[in-house]
Formats: sequence, C-alpha cells, structure tokens
Amino acid sequence: LFLTPLDGARQWYRYHPLFAEAMQHEARRRLDEAELAGLYDKASAWYEQHGFLAEAIEMALRNQGFDRAARLIERILGPGSFYGEEHTLRRWLEQLPEEVLRTYPALCLAYAMAILFTEDRRAPATAALLERPLQLAEQGWQAGDNRPKLGEALTFRAMVTWWRGDLARSFGLARQALALLPEEA
Repeated sequence: LFLTPLDGARQWYRYHPLFAEAMQHEARRRLDEAELAGLYDKASAWYEQHGFLAEAIEMALRNQGFDRAARLIERILGPGSFYGEEHTLRRWLEQLPEEVLRTYPALCLAYAMAILFTEDRRAPATAALLERPLQLAEQGWQAGDNRPKLGEALTFRAMVTWWRGDLARSFGLARQALALLPEEA
C-alpha cells in the first residue's frame, strides 16, 4: 500500500509520494539540519550507484549540493536526453547558483535551450531570459579555448536571433559559428 515499484522486475521500490511526504515531514521535525543533509547525501549517492540519476539530482538539490547536482545533470545531458522533459531540466538548472553554472558551460547552453523550448520563442522576454546562461556558456568556452563548443553556442544564438526576425544579425552569427565549427559539424 505504501510502496511504488521503481523497476519492472520489482526489485526496487520507493514510498508512495504521499507517504514519503509524511515521512519527510516527520524527519524534519525530529532531525537537525546536519542529520537531514547526511541523509540526503546518502540517498543521492545510492540513487546514483543504482542508475537513478534523476532521483540522485533531486536529492542533491534538496541538500543544496549544487556542484554534485551539476555534475550529475552534465552526465545525462546529450542529444535528445531531455526531449519532452525540458521543464524538469529547466527547474533543476534554475536552482543552481550562477557561480556553479559558470563552471559548467554545457549546462549553461542546455539552460538557454530549456528556456527557449519552455517559453514563446519569438517573445522579447524569452530572449532576455536566455541571454545570461548563453553568455556564461560562451564565456566558459572562450576561456577554455573550446572553439567547436563556442561555435555551437553561436549557432544557437543565430537561431534565436533568426526567430526574433533579425535576419542580418542571424546570418552574421551563423558565419562566425561556421568559422569555429569542425568541417563535419
């Protein structure tokens, strides 16, 4: 009654969300912050060891283990990895402080993409929202002299500019991106 299976083989279970919420409330009532932090850290490590990376990220974020959460998110980033889950990715990345994001340019670009695909892409407000993470991605790859990744960021910026209707600037950015991208890209 209080369990939900995590896998088809029924080897792993979790508490039903309502029961889990009641247990968490009780834990917050009985335990101090250090004990709770230790439990969240253990839970995150357990989830990671057993391949449940989304759950490991959630536990790291609850514990404010932002660097750990960033490393875990980066592990599951890839083409199509968040298709249909852009809101989840955006929620995770919004919780990371800028000083952590700054050290993960791939997460910054993913954050900009998540914003783009969860907002009206032609709205000026959307362009303003994605500007900071996109700047952080570009700065990170410039600092690391990663020309191909910088080319990807400029390609994304060109696409956003095109959707906003600024074709001349979009084409200029696309030319800059082509100069940085490898031939096979």
